[in-house]
Amino acid sequence: MDAFAFIHPVPAAWLRSSDLAPFIPAYWRGLIDQQYAANTVRGYLYGVAHFARWARRSRLAVGDVTAENVERFLDGHLAGCTCPQPVQRSRHQLRAALRLLLSSLDHAGVVVQPRIPDPVQEELHRFDDHMHHARGLAQSTRINRLRLLTPFLQQLGKSNVGALPLPAPQHLREFIKQRLGRVSPASAGALASALRAYLRFRAADGVSVGDLLPVIASPANWRLASLP
Repeated sequence: MDAFAFIHPVPAAWLRSSDLAPFIPAYWRGLIDQQYAANTVRGYLYGVAHFARWARRSRLAVGDVTAENVERFLDGHLAGCTCPQPVQRSRHQLRAALRLLLSSLDHAGVVVQPRIPDPVQEELHRFDDHMHHARGLAQSTRINRLRLLTPFLQQLGKSNVGALPLPAPQHLREFIKQRLGRVSPASAGALASALRAYLRFRAADGVSVGDLLPVIASPANWRLASLP
């Protein structure tokens, strides 16, 4: 018997189709050699398979399997997970399984790729954490707000490194004007809500947003009058 035959065919297929596949036999043998109980070994393999499925969909290579991405998986994916059964969703079991996976990959000589900071993605991730943990918003709401804010933050990040500065009021007006021709009235309302929520998030960091909030004002009037 090998590691893939030891578990259900569905998670086994997730492992086989992932970049982690070549490292799974050694991971499995390590658990056996350390005399983990059979049920624990199976649960850990299910946990690694769950992570492998997420990593493949997130386009992460083996060199991207870091403690930081493990936390992204646990904090981001797990809350709204819809992966089919059988799947390991126990946070405690997943954390233990993935901690051993990191150790196994390190022992195998896997070189973790240096991460090039992306200020836009880091800001989106920060805002998503705030919406999730501080505001308790549903995943669908968070995803929609992040989608609407991405082009806004990309404009801010074009010539900046590190923390993203907020725009001047006239630049925010220009962004809104550009988006008006591309969105429906309903989407304009969602964009206004997303922008307001983001500005309040930045205000909580001590950034002054008093001159920007009036620019967003009432999306119902955006198409009927000049922006304030």
